[in-house]
Amino acid sequence: PWTPQEEQELRELYWKYKEVEGQDVIAAILAGLPAPGRTRRQVVKQLVRLGLAASTKDFPRERKGTSIVLWTQEQEEELTRLFEEFQSSEDILGNILKHLTARRSRARVVEKLLALGLVSE
Repeated sequence: PWTPQEEQELRELYWKYKEVEGQDVIAAILAGLPAPGRTRRQVVKQLVRLGLAASTKDFPRERKGTSIVLWTQEQEEELTRLFEEFQSSEDILGNILKHLTARRSRARVVEKLLALGLVSE
């Protein structure tokens, strides 16, 4: 249960952070709540209960694993070296994927090989 004081703090934090561009409102509220121990779900449900939000669907969780991971110069050099090492092998891509230190999907490796001009198709 939420105390009237906690509800007031929640309201104030919500109004403070709801318009901040590119910020996870719920994460900001959780960080700002004086009493620790509240979960993301509890905060979202309470915002709906207080009428500050229409639905829990107004606060989607950020998807894990969809962030754009940039290649470092070292990783590009490693990919180039592996490509040169395995270009005459039966399974060029398979060998590259096996030996890359940074885990990348097959599609990302192909995309980078094309971008580096190492392959043309």
